[in-house]
Amino acid sequence: MERIAGNMPGNESILAHQSPNSFKRKTKANKEEGLEPREAAIPGSRVDAVGLSAAEVAVIPIENKNTSRNCEICIGAPRKCTPGGRPSGLRGIGVPEGRRYREATVFFGEGHRSRSLVRDANRLHYNDRVYSLKNNAYIVAFGKAAASMVEGAEEVLGDDLVAGIASVPIGTVVNPSLKSRFLEGARHNLPDETALQSTRRIVEFLEGVKQDEKNIVVVLISGGGSALLPLPIDGVSLEEKLATIKALTSRGFDIKQLNVVRQKLSKVKGGKLAQIAAPCQVLGVIMSDIVGDPVSLIASGPTVLQESTSFPEIDFSVLPESVSRALQNPEVVPTVSSSNANNSIVCNNRIALDAAAEFFRSRGYTVEIATATLEGDASERADLMRDTVVGMAEKRKHVVLFGGETTVRFPEGAQCGKGGRNQELALATLRNLALEKKLPSRFAFMSAGTDGHDGPTDAAGALFGAEDVQEAGRSLQEMSKHLDAKNSYAFWSEFQCGKCHLKPGLTGTNVMDLQIVLAKRTKKVGIVGKYGTRYGASLRKMVKKMEVTQHSKYTCVFCGKESMKRTCVGIWKCSKCNKCVAGGAYVYSTTAAATVRSTIRQGPIMDDDIPTLPADTLTILNEFRKQQEDFLTGKVPEKVPEDWQLSQFWYSEETTARLAKECVEALGEEGGQLACISCPTLIAELVKAEAVQNSKVKVVLFEFDDRFGAKYPDLFHRYDYRNPHAVEEKFRAHFDLIIADPPFLSDECLVKTSQTIRILSKSEKTKILVCTGAIMEEMAKRLLNASRTRFEPKHANNLANDFACFANYETSTL
Repeated sequence: MERIAGNMPGNESILAHQSPNSFKRKTKANKEEGLEPREAAIPGSRVDAVGLSAAEVAVIPIENKNTSRNCEICIGAPRKCTPGGRPSGLRGIGVPEGRRYREATVFFGEGHRSRSLVRDANRLHYNDRVYSLKNNAYIVAFGKAAASMVEGAEEVLGDDLVAGIASVPIGTVVNPSLKSRFLEGARHNLPDETALQSTRRIVEFLEGVKQDEKNIVVVLISGGGSALLPLPIDGVSLEEKLATIKALTSRGFDIKQLNVVRQKLSKVKGGKLAQIAAPCQVLGVIMSDIVGDPVSLIASGPTVLQESTSFPEIDFSVLPESVSRALQNPEVVPTVSSSNANNSIVCNNRIALDAAAEFFRSRGYTVEIATATLEGDASERADLMRDTVVGMAEKRKHVVLFGGETTVRFPEGAQCGKGGRNQELALATLRNLALEKKLPSRFAFMSAGTDGHDGPTDAAGALFGAEDVQEAGRSLQEMSKHLDAKNSYAFWSEFQCGKCHLKPGLTGTNVMDLQIVLAKRTKKVGIVGKYGTRYGASLRKMVKKMEVTQHSKYTCVFCGKESMKRTCVGIWKCSKCNKCVAGGAYVYSTTAAATVRSTIRQGPIMDDDIPTLPADTLTILNEFRKQQEDFLTGKVPEKVPEDWQLSQFWYSEETTARLAKECVEALGEEGGQLACISCPTLIAELVKAEAVQNSKVKVVLFEFDDRFGAKYPDLFHRYDYRNPHAVEEKFRAHFDLIIADPPFLSDECLVKTSQTIRILSKSEKTKILVCTGAIMEEMAKRLLNASRTRFEPKHANNLANDFACFANYETSTL
């Protein structure tokens, strides 16, 4: 069944022009199954992937969903990376110890500065040709960048656009103000039944366009189009075609060879889509995801003349019989003899690399673009990456960029795991570097797909730094095992607790892959970190640069052994020579930072020097020890304190009482299922209610903070607002009343929370309460049909923002 999701106006600015803290995460692939294509999901942020309107750009930020540590590639100003988290305070690259967050901001390049489609009054200019516009324009789009390309095209065509249709990946976010219709399909970037249905509707759409030479069909093509536009020839099923592609991929066929085969087996590829649109004028606007930009092979060339019936050497014995027969019978796969399309490349990997280079240069790095045509086996190309890292040992601030698309060759007959070319390349590079003895003290390596997905996985690739290489040195056998089994996804999911796994979700573009090698050398003074990172001589300054865990170790500056260990806040002691050093550290789980004046200014510390701590520092130390003891013993505090890093601001007692009463009364005498989204303090009041105690009202708390999991283990369900589709199946279409308090006052946060609410709602009659900023009134009405009530939620700390309560029903107490 088709599902029309709630939408919001396209008020998102181009990401390249946003402030550093305005990053928005992309929606993860929808978990819902179905044979019919469905409308695209609620929009969050978008990316203008090609210059279809005013100098739009394809600068795509990837922000890792793993919220555990800071990234060694942290470009420009500090950026937050946890829900509500403050900036880490590091610029450039660093290796902070202790409680760390990982974020990756990857710039994939700019689109053309001039418009790809240029309108002049009633004329449309494209690729040196001019077309007359008079209510005669149509749009057909398919690929991972289709949503953003359609948006740009509609802006140019304006009122002369009659209609449009697009086949997009599951989870794509779109602007609801667009005329075009969006259909989702191709889970894990593989053709499926929903994509097949979408293709049939595209064909029906083109057949319904009046056959007139004055009509214009703008076909927007981007990477992933092959999977999103499957329509096999007669006699070949979709399953047989999919089995063919899988068999050829496992034998190392690159995308060019695969697309030649796809053309032979398709009713719409190899120029056949343009034939269906004839005699209309066809404009092929193409974003390249293939090395060398061969127009005829991008998305298997649906608007490009098929030049030849030849195809690569194939062992037909490994293919389904119907496919083998079709490929060897030219009559079954006729060559397209003519094409009425005007095709042009508007964005590619080289443009992305140039933009990334310019970005790094603006921040003081020297930049080298090694190649935009990286191909070959991913594991073999890891040798090149290792040599690049080793060769940067003496570079001060230097970046080397690679672009292209490698392949993964599967061992014949072996049972293979899960992964992709970027995860494979990163894993092989990590193993190679772990075997090296001399590496830069501060460096980072990243390999990622610009579309946000690497192979049939939800990861874009992987990212690691110097400290991760040290850790990997203990796992050489494990790395080799996963490489041999082609199971790179499993390795990155487990390694460092998944902190190096990049999972940004769909980015809205696709210009192949990007590898970044970045190194930064600093002054050799002060304490030397375990992984070679060097800090300034002043330990007080060090406090501002890093956080220290209980188990951090450092190289002793006196005996040279890796034996300097923190014994308490601000004190390090060498277990070999017994020297002590006093410094600074952030206190665990407190907002205060304890700093201790260094016991040394210059020269060594004497053995009999006993550092002393000021009284205020001792107070904080005792607080830290108590909190640590509670943490280690699993003791749950009676009242969970607010954590500003999670944007937590607790309700006042009056507010929790009013909201709890409303929830219980709204469910009536019969009771029902109640979901609390991101409002944990309400639970303390709800569990006191008689209806909850006698199980008439059953409550589930959807919350990010694991502290409430310890406090309410039977009610708690871990929930990240950025990933609404990760809700367990048993909770889908389950709740009679849902109350939510989105953690941030942002369009994106309310949109994602609204998605979650729709997933959890039992029916259209599900009652909804939302407590958020008064400025979100218009969006609450549009997304949830929720109107503002008279009740104004109050917070214990009297926040300055005006808050309001919204409901989609007539409340009895609010």
